[in-house]
Parts: sequence; structure tokens; C-alpha cells
Amino acid sequence: MSPWHVDINAFTQAVDEQGLISPIKKGQPSPFDGVVMNDVAAANITTEKKIAEERCDARVTHDVDIVSAEKQLEVDNLKAANDAYVKRLALEESVNKRQVEAISTELARTQKLAKSARWTPLYYVGGVVTGVVIIVVGAFAVRGVREADL
Repeated sequence: MSPWHVDINAFTQAVDEQGLISPIKKGQPSPFDGVVMNDVAAANITTEKKIAEERCDARVTHDVDIVSAEKQLEVDNLKAANDAYVKRLALEESVNKRQVEAISTELARTQKLAKSARWTPLYYVGGVVTGVVIIVVGAFAVRGVREADL
């Protein structure tokens, strides 16, 4: 370790605790106990502190950007899932409406057939009576033709 190497934490702690910085000349007694350094060492400490702060700021900015991007991706994924769900619901609603319309149409047709079905026994009886009458009339006609031939 060089004779000018100074622990930055010790220096900043001393400055923070006492807050004393006093320039002195070579050979002059120091006004307080502490660490003596030349201008280059003081500049190195100041520069190292600034670099450390900038690195910290860059690391924080980088980490915040990563978290922000991750959260934005989550938001985008949730929006896409929501949009897909809304489209699926709209499609299901459309299908359900068509099914309701088809069922309503079939119900109306069935009700119409049910109303006309009330007359179905009468049509059946009417058909049977008509058939019997035709057979009887035919039989009399055939009999009349036979008797006439005799």
C-alpha cells in the first residue's frame, strides 16, 4: 500500500463527524488530529467518490429499467389476455344469440303445428268417411252395371 493511500470511508467519516478541513503548508503544525494528504490524493478521493456515486446511480437506473420493463411486459400480457377473453365472450354471446333465435323459431313453428294439430283428428275421420263413401258408391255403381248387363 502506498503512503498516500487513504481509506475513503475513514476520510468521509472524519469529515462527516468533525466537518473540519484545513489547508496546511509543509512544516506547519496541524490544527487537529487527522489524516494529511496532498492535493492529488484529495482529488483522487473526490473522484473515486463521484465515480462510486455515478456507478451506483447507473446500477439503480439499470435495475429500475429492468423492473419497469418486466412490469410493462406483465401489463401488456394482461391486456392481451383481457382482449382475448373479451373477444371470446363476444363470440360466445353471438353464438348464444343465434341459438336463442333458432330455438325461438322452432318454438313458434312447433306452436303453429300444435294449433293445427287440433284439427288432425277431424281430418283423419273426414278421410275415413270419404273413403267409405267412395267405396260404397263404387260398390253400388258396380252392382248397377252388373244388374244392367243381366
